[in-house]
Parts: sequence; structure tokens; C-alpha cells
Amino acid sequence: MACRSYYNFNQKCKDRCSVSHTLSTKVSQWAAEQVIDSIGEKALEKFNKEAESFDKIQELVFLQWVDENKDTIYGKDHSFESIKTLEEFRKLPLTEYSDYDKYIELIKQGTGNVLTSPVLQLGQTSGTSTGRKNLIPVTSKLKFTFLSSIPPALSTLYKDLPLSKSFQKSCKIMFEPTWEYTDSGTKVGCNSSVPSDMSDSVLDTSYSSPSWLLKSKTDNPNDLLYLHGLFAIRDRNLGSIESNFISVIHNFCDVIEKNWKEYAEMIESGVVPPLVDSVLEKGRFNQFLERDPERAQEIRNVMSQYKPGEQSLLKVLFPNLNVVIATDTGDFEFYGKQFKEKFISRDDVPIYSPFYAATEGLMGVNYNVFEKKYVLLPRAMFFEFLPVSQSDSTNHKTLLANQLESGAEYELVITNWSGLYRYRLGDVVKFHGYKGQAPIIQVMYRRGMFLNKVGERTNEKSFQLALENASKAWNTKVLDYTVSDIDSSDQYVVYVEVEDPQVKLDKNKLESELCSMNPIYADVVRTGRMKRADIKVVRPGTFLKMRDLMISLGAHPAQLKIPRVLRRRELQDLLNSNIVTNNDK
Repeated sequence: MACRSYYNFNQKCKDRCSVSHTLSTKVSQWAAEQVIDSIGEKALEKFNKEAESFDKIQELVFLQWVDENKDTIYGKDHSFESIKTLEEFRKLPLTEYSDYDKYIELIKQGTGNVLTSPVLQLGQTSGTSTGRKNLIPVTSKLKFTFLSSIPPALSTLYKDLPLSKSFQKSCKIMFEPTWEYTDSGTKVGCNSSVPSDMSDSVLDTSYSSPSWLLKSKTDNPNDLLYLHGLFAIRDRNLGSIESNFISVIHNFCDVIEKNWKEYAEMIESGVVPPLVDSVLEKGRFNQFLERDPERAQEIRNVMSQYKPGEQSLLKVLFPNLNVVIATDTGDFEFYGKQFKEKFISRDDVPIYSPFYAATEGLMGVNYNVFEKKYVLLPRAMFFEFLPVSQSDSTNHKTLLANQLESGAEYELVITNWSGLYRYRLGDVVKFHGYKGQAPIIQVMYRRGMFLNKVGERTNEKSFQLALENASKAWNTKVLDYTVSDIDSSDQYVVYVEVEDPQVKLDKNKLESELCSMNPIYADVVRTGRMKRADIKVVRPGTFLKMRDLMISLGAHPAQLKIPRVLRRRELQDLLNSNIVTNNDK
């Protein structure tokens, strides 16, 4: 039966098969997809059932956490043993990362039973919104919660895009981290999926880049991005492109668009690029770069006729591409819009953002490829919701999942498997309704990304919309931006990189849009408490240099986010040294 099923599937999908597949890897991929889909369907059934009892499960999970951790150092410090009800637990104050400093220090020293169950590693946050990299305990339960969500997400993908279940490989852009260790031997680093988590056989079965490339380390991630592009473009039947964030895939497509002629030459000749000498073993590389003159000529033909803005670059190069998988919500919505305009201009390739997750753990899953909303999972964390209007209040009163108002925005407060209790995550979400009793939310922005000089509170989404509206009057696209929070106490200093740096930008247009978006800002400017916003245009490529600098300062490529509110002097110095001096209006 299995052989016949495989044969029928092979006949149906043979015209979409990735070029690097062998019979062995095809069979392995087919078998894995059958198993994952079966597990995923059962997991979806279980979730749908649990969504109907979200409130009850949340209370049971909370009671389990308190009971399991009552004998930890944190549990004893906060009298967990005396907490018997949810109401008693919610009398504890809300916490922020600084409340855990002494406990994290104990974990770094090797002390056990501090916050929760044994710690596998300390996950390092990106530090984008605060300027500080926090260390979050990673436990086996935290990892299991995330891993168990992968099959239902893939099952959703197969359901909404049936052709994604085929003999096509994916280009997965991920980076092998360089781990640090505490004096006690605890591993410290990003909590993202990394190549070393998977066997070579799984990587070679699933992805366009060979396992040795995926597991390679280099001081310059741009070199790896270049090589991932080479292995992707040689496969006309590539099925998907994946990364944590859409900004990484945007950079990846920029690399392909810039270097397609070099790629065609290498695919035709089998000769490796000079940079390979410094990154990989040349002989090993040649084992995988087989000559393919036919594909090289096809690349030249389609790219010579390619019309940017009118055609989808991804569909031109990869006619059977099914989906792009990456986060394009919240902080990354700006890059998502740019990516769609530039590389999938006809909307013929969906962007699927499957998970709502952070270093602190998984929170929700997106069960519709074509939407940007997540359903919160009852067993992932205990969720509370702080109305945005109370964010700066000293008398916080959170709401539970069954008390939310449609269309309202809330800051998430979580209790999780890392041992964070009533913790202000910093994410602001919009509530859109329920699946059963499970909240459906949309990620909006980070609390730390507020601009708040004199109490005006301009959030990231409003500022971004004001900038987008202003750019229409400027007749040039804004490619990237950040606002300094370092020197000026009474003015927004905005650094922008635009498509045409010679275009004069009218500051009054941005000022008008900001005033329209935020009446409080308009009032404080009118009364002289703040100066009008200043705009500094930087040279093309400056924000790419900024990314490289952030990596050199310790940011992991898989976590890298351009800060919308700039708080690091080194980054501002880089921007100031790249200002286009003649752009002032």
C-alpha cells in the first residue's frame, strides 16, 4: 500500500521535483510529510477541542505551575505555597526583567531550583527594544511546547496550499550560532532553531543548501547568504523560502537580484567563487555544485526579460514556488510590505507567518496561511492582558482571556515555563475575537518602541504610517528608518534611507502626518514643548552597514532587528557618518 501511494504521488509531482533530490531523499521527504501531516491533523483536532475549554485549561495550567515551583527560590520568596486560587496569584505585582536579575545571576553561577525546572540553556533576546540583551531560562517543557506546534502548522500549510506537499525542497536561511558559556558551564545564546538541532540526513532531505553549508560558521553571515542564494537559484523547482524574519528573506532576494549573472556563470561552469576559499572547503563545495548549462541559460533568459515592479522576481526564477515562510507581522510589517512590492508584486506567492513566538516561548499559532492572526495556545503560557491605557499606570489591573473587547489593544502579561511570573512581555496585541474560548490576536508593536519625550506617546505603528504617507508626497520610497532616543530630549531625529537620496525631503510633510496621527504630539509641538521633527537622509547601504555593525557587537543574524527607537551610541555614530549633507528642506 505504501509503495503504491508513493508511486502515485511520484507521478503527480515528478514535474515539480527539486534538482538535488535522489531516490533516497525523495522517499524520505515523502514519508516525513505523511507522518507530519497525520500528527498535525490529530494535533489540530486536539487544539480545536481544547480551544473550547481555554479558560478552564488556563486555570489548571496556572495551578500546576504554582504547585511545581513552590519550592524554588523564587517560589519561596513569593510565598507560592500559600497561593491556592487564581485571584490570590493575581495579587502578586506585575514583573519586568529587572525583577529577575538576581535569580538569573544564581542560574549563571550554577545554582539549581531557582525559578523553575532544570535549565537547558539561557536564551538570549535580541535587545532591540531595550538596548539590553536579556537572558531567559530555556527548559525542556519550553522547547517541547514549540516543537509540538510544528506539525499542526505544517498541516495547515498542506491544507491551504496542497502543492506545498510535494518533492520540492525549501531554501531555509538559518545561521549556526557561536555559543557562550557561563562559569558554571550553562550554554548561552539564541533560542531560535539552528542547523545543529537537526541531523545531516534531515537537512539534506528537506533543504536546497547542503547540510555542511547550513552548519558552517563564518564571521560574515553575508558570505553564507550569498552561497544559500547559489544553491537556491540552481533549483527551478524550489518549493519555499524560509527564515525567522521577512527582513532576512528581503536581504536574501536582494543578493540574488544583484548576483544572478555570477550565479549563472558558476552553475554553467561548476567553478566556485573566490569567497568560498575563506568560508568553506573548496573540494567539498565542488561535490555539490554540478554543472547545469541548461539551468544557467534559463536564468539568463528569464532575467533578461524581467521587469521589476511588474513581475514577481521569485516567480520568474522559481515558477513552482508555493510560499514564503517568515514573520512579517509586528516589528516586521514594514519589511513585509517592501518585500511584497519588490519581489512578489502580483501577490502570487503568499507569506505565511506560522508562529507567534519569542525567546520567552511560543504563544500562538496561525491556522490560516492567508491571514496574519494567531490563536493563543492554552497550554503554552498563562495569559493576562493589560489595557494599553494602563501601561504607564502604577495601579495595573489585568484582564483574563474571557474579558477582552473586540478591536482593543492590550499589552501581554505572561507566566511561562521559563519561570517568569506575571511578566510584562512588552508586546502590544489587538484582540480580534475567539476560536472557541481561545483569543485570536494580531501583533501590533513593542511597548519599548514608544517615542515618549514629554508624554506624547507616539507608537511605532503610528510613526511608520506617518512616514509611509509622507514618502508618497516625497516621490521616493523609504527603505529603512530609525529615530534616535539618545541626544535630543525635545525632538524626533529621524534617520532615513530612501530609494533616491538626491530627492529633497519636505520635513513639513512628515510633521503634518505625525500631528494627524497623534493629536497629543500636535499639541506639544504647537505649545513649544517639543521642536518639529528633523530628518537626516543617509547614503544607500547605510542600514546594511548598521546590520553588520550590530552583528559585530554580538547580535545573532537569526534575531537581528533594526531598532525603530535608537538607543546605542555606536549605531548613531555610524548613521551620522553617512548623512547625505545636501538633503535639507
